[in-house]
Amino acid sequence: MFHVYVLQSKSDENRFYLGSSKDLKQHLKSHNQGKNKATKGTRWKLVYYEA
Repeated sequence: MFHVYVLQSKSDENRFYLGSSKDLKQHLKSHNQGKNKATKGTRWKLVYYEA
């Protein structure tokens, strides 16, 4: 099952990221570890998702 999700930057509340993943929990973890080029350099929180 795929998830579509919206992340919000913890340091800049006006910055959002839209993505999709089969494993949402692991993908959020990789965003926060700096493993994704588009979201590297900031911490993210999950604000919305749909399965």
